[in-house]
Amino acid sequence: MPIPDPGRARRSERWITAALLLAAILPALPAFGTPFLRDAEVVIRDNVALRSLDGALSAAADNYWGDHVECGLWRPLPLLSYAANHAVGGLEPDGYTAVDVALHALVVVLLFRFARQLGASTGAALVAGLVFAVHPLNSEAVASHVGRADLLAAAGMLCALLALGGLGRGAPGWRARGIAAGGFALALLSKENAVALLPLVGALVLLRPGQVAERDATPDADARHPWLDLLVLGSVLGLWLTVRWTVLGAFGRDPATIEPFINPLVPATTTALGDLRGATGGQALLGALTVLSHALGMFAWPATLSFDYGFDHLPLPTSAADPRVLLGVLAATATLAGCWLLRHRAPLAAVGLVFFGSTYVITGNVFTPIGTIFAERLMYVPDLGLALLVGQVFAWAHARGRGRARVALVGITGALLLAGAARTAERHADWQDHETATAAGVAAAPRSVAMQYARGRFLTLEAEAALARGDPDAAVRLYERAVVHLDLATEIAPEHSPSNRVLFQTLLLLGREEQARVPLEREVVLNPDSVDALTWLARLQAQDGLRARVAGQEDAGRRHAAEARATVEQALSLDPDHVDALRLRAALFRDVLGDPTRAAADLRHVLRVAPDHPDRDAIRAQAEHAEALGARKP
Repeated sequence: MPIPDPGRARRSERWITAALLLAAILPALPAFGTPFLRDAEVVIRDNVALRSLDGALSAAADNYWGDHVECGLWRPLPLLSYAANHAVGGLEPDGYTAVDVALHALVVVLLFRFARQLGASTGAALVAGLVFAVHPLNSEAVASHVGRADLLAAAGMLCALLALGGLGRGAPGWRARGIAAGGFALALLSKENAVALLPLVGALVLLRPGQVAERDATPDADARHPWLDLLVLGSVLGLWLTVRWTVLGAFGRDPATIEPFINPLVPATTTALGDLRGATGGQALLGALTVLSHALGMFAWPATLSFDYGFDHLPLPTSAADPRVLLGVLAATATLAGCWLLRHRAPLAAVGLVFFGSTYVITGNVFTPIGTIFAERLMYVPDLGLALLVGQVFAWAHARGRGRARVALVGITGALLLAGAARTAERHADWQDHETATAAGVAAAPRSVAMQYARGRFLTLEAEAALARGDPDAAVRLYERAVVHLDLATEIAPEHSPSNRVLFQTLLLLGREEQARVPLEREVVLNPDSVDALTWLARLQAQDGLRARVAGQEDAGRRHAAEARATVEQALSLDPDHVDALRLRAALFRDVLGDPTRAAADLRHVLRVAPDHPDRDAIRAQAEHAEALGARKP
């Protein structure tokens, strides 16, 4: 029997670690140069609190989104890490990307070590680590900057599991339990889905995959009993929940505050326009099963990845017979059954299924709706379990193969890993700028109202930039392209206020006043307190009156003028100093209602509240003219 060579084993371990690091880093290189996009614009780029120590500490003791959204999230560790990034390199995105790529590489190595600690062969553990390193579904957590919460949570959970001795392979003492508690705390302070570690450990203690009995045979078994692990972790969880409640005043987010177009699984409500949005009755559970089948499908075949999965990219099922629901039921059943049936014959697969199930159920909208129906970065932690499962499948196939069959297995596995790495690099490139990201978003999710709006808004901003550089023709072309996306967004979700607002403004800029009326009227219904929308509606009503009078329809002209007067008065009741509303009412008083004195008063009011208005000379002349007319009026 050959004598094991410890030196050779250590060298092999170093080479494997180097391979895993390269597999994690190389496909992520296109992520460098990525600007702050989408959520990162709010959480990082525009978050001035992160630019000083006092501000960062204050932000860490508050809602994750600050004043922007009452999201029920408390994630102090990612915010503090962003502040550290800013202290070192300001708002240079590559510094943030470097940290995220390094964290991803760390998680890959920790996963490999965890698999080995569970008793997996080197080949199985290596495949698990490589699958996780190059899987395209994990790219959003690395490239988006705000995915750091998932990266830190994964690292903390794996550190805790490693400290506990792989749950049966090695018996942790109190020092190791202290390390596990620290890892769990780190994970909890990063993202809420880390709470899954406690049920994960509990399930593994109950299922006892592999040779868990070894722990009970060790000396000082009472001090090393696995139930003590649960007690320590439970204490950490209890402390975290207490502090979280103190900070947020709640354990979670009220589903009523979640927009249905972001998460269609929230309880159904009727919009101001009369449309029913959200999930009715058991539709929420059917929808959660649909999302599960979709998520597993993307893990198996990540050809199409999207920046958004909200309304109406993943239509809700209307029947339990929907094939997506049936696949979800099959997947959930197979996960539960596999945890039990494979616990002895394939412990790595059993642990992988337990890991996937316990972590996915937290963010899978199973118990309560969360802030989104689905996001790829939400799969980062559950993918750890799926990677372990793939490693077990490889080990099973390799053990049963012989000769050329094994060579073919290794070759096919290598080819799939290379394809995954290429797809990951391609996916990272989607984040390189707003143009690429929004174009890729609408291509992958043409029925997503959020992506159509994002693309339309981006094009309007580009049009404004073209106007600023003196290229009106290019601006018109960009505005025309924007209308296509914004119009589709309002077709998908007429109640989406941002799309209505930008659409009517863009149409007005293009001179399409009649087309602008529909989204404008919707916006007024959706946001009756929008002074800008009310003012624009009053302007269109006044123009209707003018056209009617020109056509000799005096009664219609007076009716439209009265509508315009009522609408502008509503706007000024909300904001008495609104310049455009004041100027419009002055025009109505002067040209329609025959009251130049009140017109002059409104114009003088404009000059008082906006003394530096670019049209101040014209406004002053109009006021003087109105005053002169008023003086002559008997």
